[in-house]
Amino acid sequence: MDVRILCCFIFSVVGLTHIDAKESCRINLSSLRFRPFVLTSEGNFFPTQNNTVVINSGNNASVSCQKFNFEKYPKKSTIKTVCDNGKLVSDAGKILSTSDFDCELKIIDIMKCNVKNCDEKSLGLCYLYYDSIKSANVKLAEVCFNKKISRITFARVHLSRDATVNSDEKLYDFFEKIPVFRDLIGANDENTLNTLLANDHELLYDYMTVQKLIPQGILNEQLQDAVKYPINNVGLWKSVVEGNWRSVNRDIEDYANTNRDSIDLIFGTHQSLISHDGKVVYFRKNKEMIPQFVWAVAYEKKSKNGVAIITLNDPYASLKQLKAQVFCESICSTVPWLKSLLKNDNYDRPGMGYTFCCKLQDFKSIYHV
Repeated sequence: MDVRILCCFIFSVVGLTHIDAKESCRINLSSLRFRPFVLTSEGNFFPTQNNTVVINSGNNASVSCQKFNFEKYPKKSTIKTVCDNGKLVSDAGKILSTSDFDCELKIIDIMKCNVKNCDEKSLGLCYLYYDSIKSANVKLAEVCFNKKISRITFARVHLSRDATVNSDEKLYDFFEKIPVFRDLIGANDENTLNTLLANDHELLYDYMTVQKLIPQGILNEQLQDAVKYPINNVGLWKSVVEGNWRSVNRDIEDYANTNRDSIDLIFGTHQSLISHDGKVVYFRKNKEMIPQFVWAVAYEKKSKNGVAIITLNDPYASLKQLKAQVFCESICSTVPWLKSLLKNDNYDRPGMGYTFCCKLQDFKSIYHV
């Protein structure tokens, strides 16, 4: 074949392919104040990347504020759309943009509820969202919040969508009772926990910072607003956050994303940080915000097996203090999915947050969760 003819043929095919390619539609959820869910026709979450939903041309999507309505469309809670070559078109034929999808209210809410093993000194809270397919409130997480020390003691996270709340269970809107929320940090303190525990805010020491106890990476991106509530904040040493606790979180995120339907996760704190002169580290008067330990449990629902990973929030602990703190024979080296923690091989270094692992039965003999 003549070279000129071959070149023209290739150019024609490439040109036709380019002409025929259709543009996808994008919804940037991070630009919205109260973001909706973007669901497939089967009611599943659309995949997201960097908080952006990408819908291929010709595909349908339901954009839903669940039991609330859209700010721009006060009588609508769900808008059915189709992507038409880069244009998102409603079932009424209107071309829509991301700004059309702000909901009236946050669709992931915190409600007061009964939480198993949460003692009388603590407040039981549920992170909920309404599933319009199931026509029920889905329990994303159960939190036990100790009002005396203003800190989560444990948070049980449900990764699957089968943890619905019974219709006869009494729920109360937590944020309707603002004085209760302020009482958690002192009735005379008008600041919110967000102000008190802002990221990288110096609490008492140069290297004390704030970590979200429930890591957002374990949740579908469309559900990650749940962990942004200030009640999920906990004070940790920066070297611990950037050391072994980061490795633990990374491993748990990977494990959760490949075993979403078969496991539950529990995160928690224990005791209060003691300074090396023997005094409790206070954040505010009589408010022990800083934990001595942070921990995570991965629990297989069918086999009832699991492992607890515990990190000491004290990078300056002596060897004698470490021996007094460890309460089980560590099995970290036998847990195959702790890849990041084991790869770094620093989990026995106090400066990065001394970390050890317990069999679930050993852990439960001390912590009733």
